[in-house]
Amino acid sequence: MKQGEGVDISSLITAARNGERKAFEKLFAAYRPLLRRAVLLYSRPDSPFLGEDDLAQEASIAFYRAVMSFDLDREDVTFGLYARRCVNNRLLSAIRYAGRRGRYSETIPEFILSSSDPLEGFLAKERVQSLREGAESLLSPYENKIFTLLSAGGTAEEIASVTGRSPKSVRNAVCRIRAKLETLL
Repeated sequence: MKQGEGVDISSLITAARNGERKAFEKLFAAYRPLLRRAVLLYSRPDSPFLGEDDLAQEASIAFYRAVMSFDLDREDVTFGLYARRCVNNRLLSAIRYAGRRGRYSETIPEFILSSSDPLEGFLAKERVQSLREGAESLLSPYENKIFTLLSAGGTAEEIASVTGRSPKSVRNAVCRIRAKLETLL
């Protein structure tokens, strides 16, 4: 298992587990691009609670745990693949947790979560982002706010309490949103 400049990943993992800080720093530097890609894949600039810095911290924690838990005796899985899985799982869990706590402005569509192919998941995320951008130009500011809250899983009653409008007003806005979004699809 070699990575980068002929550095033996197995010996670095063993040294890092034994408390050698320099070994962990070398591992972290070697896999920094992997962490960065994962953070960029899941980050949303308009999220006030799970920004890029928060996700980068979660990715770092996941990477540390991957170093500590990777089975060096397994030959069928590389450390890079294992670390990538650990990081992606941690980021998805953080986003789900924030969503349950009402702190994230969107939920992750199920077709992204169920995708086993990272490229397929990325393309699906791109399609969702394209739909969101198209929706922003079609919808009024009020409808955009309703659409965001609805995407986060809010009910008409919950959205009404947040916006200060009646549930009927919210339901009417949802009908208008659906009609406008049908033109995008």
